[in-house]
Amino acid sequence: MRAPYALVPLLVVFACAKDRFPPEGAATSTSTGGTTTSTSTASTSGGGVLENTEALCSDGIDNDGNGFADCCDITCNDPKGGNVLAPCEADGMAEDTVERCSDCIDNDGNNFKDCGDFDCSKSPDADVKAYCDGILENSDEKCDDGIDNDKNGFTDCKDFSCCKNSAITVCSMGCVK
Repeated sequence: MRAPYALVPLLVVFACAKDRFPPEGAATSTSTGGTTTSTSTASTSGGGVLENTEALCSDGIDNDGNGFADCCDITCNDPKGGNVLAPCEADGMAEDTVERCSDCIDNDGNNFKDCGDFDCSKSPDADVKAYCDGILENSDEKCDDGIDNDKNGFTDCKDFSCCKNSAITVCSMGCVK
């Protein structure tokens, strides 16, 4: 007979992974000619619908209720995981407008998106620069407000833009895990 604690690691893995990946058989995805097509209307544990189709990834709604809509949702746009649905694919055009610097798409395909791309954060366009300055975590105030201002998944001293920035004093202990 196995000890009951042997199941704990499996439960922890499932608990961490269940919101990132659809349930087995819930979604299918095929990639042809550089375009990924997914089909599913699987429900999430929160009662929403997984954003994993081209239609759901371009409707302007946070369908699965996780706080991220369309191309800002990892189920629509996860280049590191190999899943980028057609509405979220790079089009090779510059990131040079507020709209293109806030769409969660690496429009120009240089592996930096939105205000994480110097085309946006160092833009000569005053509106684009003001938008990026408004969301980037680059001040003591923004690095100590409990908000993921730049929407990169890291908050305050867990965000490299705070903890690796010598001008930030609230993260004097370095990056927090």
